[in-house]
Amino acid sequence: GTGWGEMTQTSKGRMRNVGLRIEYGSLQLRTLAVGTGSIRAKNVKVKVDGRSVAASLTFEEGRTLIHLREPAQLEQGGTLTASLQ
Repeated sequence: GTGWGEMTQTSKGRMRNVGLRIEYGSLQLRTLAVGTGSIRAKNVKVKVDGRSVAASLTFEEGRTLIHLREPAQLEQGGTLTASLQ
């Protein structure tokens, strides 16, 4: 799908929180890349529309890639949150 929205990213120490909210349209998401520099998280907890989903991490050129086990379909108003630690 096509859509637009807002992405937020906050960090405190080694903890990083990422949020994605679809404001218009829809988006199918399997992988989300976030800039984390040299910090490498060991664990990630992901929620789609408040429901926990399975995810894993890989690292590539200063980015952390969050891979969802199953693609997520985010509709207008939908959210994805990820806590990396």
